[in-house]
Amino acid sequence: MDVWLRIMAVVLAGASAVSYLTFGPYFSPDTVNYFHFAGELFNASFWSGIYAPLYPFLLFCLTSIPGVSMFTAAHLLILAQYGLGLLFLFKLGNTLSQYQRFQLSSRSSLTSLLLICYHTWWSFRIVTWAHADAGFYALLIVWFYFMTKNFQNPSPKNRLVFALLGAVLIWLKPNGFVLVPFFFLMLVLDRDRKKWLIPLGFLSGSFLLLRLAVPHQLLDTHLQDGLNSGFRSGGLDIFASNLGAFFKTSLGFFVSDLLSDYIPSGLAMLGGGLLLALLAYLALAEIVKGIGLASVFYLFGWVYLLCLLVFQQIIGFEEVNYRTLFPFFLPMSWYIWLKLLNDRRPHRISALALAALLCAHTLVGQVWLFKREEVNSLFAVERLKESRLMGELDSLGMDALGMNIHFFSDKPATLGLLLNDPSVSHYHPLNEFVRGKNRGLPEPERERRFQKMKEDLEQGEAALVLFGKTELADSLAGVHGLVVRNFGEGTVIYADKVVPEP
Repeated sequence: MDVWLRIMAVVLAGASAVSYLTFGPYFSPDTVNYFHFAGELFNASFWSGIYAPLYPFLLFCLTSIPGVSMFTAAHLLILAQYGLGLLFLFKLGNTLSQYQRFQLSSRSSLTSLLLICYHTWWSFRIVTWAHADAGFYALLIVWFYFMTKNFQNPSPKNRLVFALLGAVLIWLKPNGFVLVPFFFLMLVLDRDRKKWLIPLGFLSGSFLLLRLAVPHQLLDTHLQDGLNSGFRSGGLDIFASNLGAFFKTSLGFFVSDLLSDYIPSGLAMLGGGLLLALLAYLALAEIVKGIGLASVFYLFGWVYLLCLLVFQQIIGFEEVNYRTLFPFFLPMSWYIWLKLLNDRRPHRISALALAALLCAHTLVGQVWLFKREEVNSLFAVERLKESRLMGELDSLGMDALGMNIHFFSDKPATLGLLLNDPSVSHYHPLNEFVRGKNRGLPEPERERRFQKMKEDLEQGEAALVLFGKTELADSLAGVHGLVVRNFGEGTVIYADKVVPEP
């Protein structure tokens, strides 16, 4: 068994390396916002009310080094975070094996299983994302390692490092605040309360400092609106939707999330309810049996899941997916491996079968990624920085006019990264991100926005940059007063009145 697990771990690590060397970091609209936040870190920024500041601060520090662009900084951070996570997974595997008193074969198998999970499809997409989630993921692994050390040997040194890491986590993502209810639960369940009391004090102090330094105004607004509305009208619909999304995402951990999307909503909701009930039963069983290290991993994942569902319910969001659930998946996967490799009653065949399923799912995903015509590759965007297209935008002075001209594009995130402008809009959007989910726009609203874009374009209040859609460029080429410039990388369309005077 161990040989097969090692082979799968090496194959997945190799596939991840090839994919990353080809595409580099993955980006999304959040990446545009983070980059802009990093550039405006010490100025009044809209994003300071939405995002925790540590990831933009790290980007800012790296870009202060001569010759390091924001793209390079994101790339370096991902490599550093990946290496940090990998190192502490090895250390965690060794520490867990000693604590569980595993035999040599089980120790090797556990390390391989930890590495397989680290390179699975859902994890790979988090680790290689130019986003605070990647840093949160890496630091969470380090935090779990020192939590394990503190649980195993609650020395002052282990307790201090463990407490400091917990305090830092919430500066990366507000999700880190879930440690507060988790610590309170451990204070109730664990006889040795000192190992949890000091980290709770550090975390509380860190949270208060964060609130003073960077008030999360949008978070306050969401919470206040949700509480005032009594958990909002239509709350049952939101809960049912999130239950269904939880079930589909959990199933997508092992099999293709594209396939799980075909599950009918009613069946997914029922599956989510049953899965939630099973998790509650297992949590109760772990508590009754007594708190061991595997129980701590399980209870962390359980507390995080409950906090996520309750928080989403309060603010009326439907954002339950692999990006919001990975702090649940991570410790739960470790809990499963520890249970299956228990030397008193090992279930190695089950562990091997699950690992093979994860491996197959990931390899299919990697092949699918290479076959995609468009990949949100930060390397590809960085190459555009030196293109003739960007040269044209610079020569027209559009960077300088960007404060007055609104940009539209068929790839708004790509153009937003090129111009460091998070306000770039899609010229004819099919969907709109509302309450944590992309929701389809009615056709009349789509057409209204499209016509408004054309009016702004003709009046010199907007510019359109297309990386495809040549038929739209052709149709606008005949409009009086519009300039259409074609390049190999894309097309720039603007009113001739925006061209600066010589």
